[in-house]
Amino acid sequence: MKPRFISDLHLSDKHPELTQAFFKFLEESKEACTHLFILGDLFETWIGDDDDLPIHLEIKEALRAFTTDGPETFFMHGNRDFLVGEAFAKETGITILPDPYILEINHQKVILSHGDFLCTDDQDYIEHQPHLFIHGHTHRPNVHNIESSKRIVLGDWGEYGWLLTINEQEFNLEKFPIA
Repeated sequence: MKPRFISDLHLSDKHPELTQAFFKFLEESKEACTHLFILGDLFETWIGDDDDLPIHLEIKEALRAFTTDGPETFFMHGNRDFLVGEAFAKETGITILPDPYILEINHQKVILSHGDFLCTDDQDYIEHQPHLFIHGHTHRPNVHNIESSKRIVLGDWGEYGWLLTINEQEFNLEKFPIA
């Protein structure tokens, strides 16, 4: 499994450079990964699956092109796009995950979350004893060592984008320019 993780893109028509960077990211990722996990706040706002803003239609088309004969793609709700529903998932070929979500990646127990519950200093995820806990939301990218786990915080997209890749037992939190 060669997964990639992103979160907090906050795509909107106000920042077309972020949307273009997302499209470029999808093109580069189609061959580079086996699974893509979008851990919330893909959109700045999402008012419902029947939203027909041109920018949202473009993003849907890009995701559909990506998932067609491409990596398995998963989406987790964030605090800004919690109304993304099954119609969107069906149109784009993604699978919606609950928050938190526990899975195994390369023989490591991993917990995925958007991370907004962390604003309460709730650290119940530690009781699951994951090898990795991956989340976004806080916009403070970093790798934290907590007991026998690593907590990896994805960054938000703005002047730079953030991406986490996992290969075998190694992971890499990458920052890249949007321009």
